[in-house]
Amino acid sequence: MNAKRHAIEIAVAIFIWINVLTVLLSTYQYGYVDWAVVGRMGLLAFPPLAVAAVFALRAAHQMAKGANRGAASELGNAHRTAAAGR
Repeated sequence: MNAKRHAIEIAVAIFIWINVLTVLLSTYQYGYVDWAVVGRMGLLAFPPLAVAAVFALRAAHQMAKGANRGAASELGNAHRTAAAGR
């Protein structure tokens, strides 16, 4: 679950950074904040970030499943070793 949260936090941070950068560039270029440009840039940045977040969540889910399988097999092996020693 921690990997999923981390992936979402990174995607949100990138989205916020793009919007902040757009505001700063709009202010620098025009001398004021052009909210229409900021809105369009945010809408342009959102779909790729959403796709990346979906892939990151799938990868995190697969990693968690693999880690759980590894932990279960280690427990199973530890149980067999203890049973063999009896």
